[in-house]
Amino acid sequence: MKVGYKAFTGTNNRTEFLLTDFDFIDGNDLLAKLFCEAYHMHVEEKFDGIWFHTIRLKSGDADYELLWHEETGNAIHSLEEKKESTEVLEKRLGAILERLNFLLQKHKEHKET
Repeated sequence: MKVGYKAFTGTNNRTEFLLTDFDFIDGNDLLAKLFCEAYHMHVEEKFDGIWFHTIRLKSGDADYELLWHEETGNAIHSLEEKKESTEVLEKRLGAILERLNFLLQKHKEHKET
């Protein structure tokens, strides 16, 4: 299965992207690393709550928040909540998931040999 995403309207009427087939408690650590490599973002300290974790990603043109919640899994949204910033995030997320799926496939093939 490939990791994908589903857009939905979350709290405060903001657009969020819920990752599908990628419900890992530390999955956002890998996503943050991929965003940093691809878009030169800065990772703020991870916040660990009782039932959730958040990681903020920042750059000169974007501020995102990765969220893992035990009931919903991994998601990401733009903190700016503007249409344009959400569209940019969706494009970037698509590119990141292509890279992630490539890495997962490569890992799977390596394990099978």
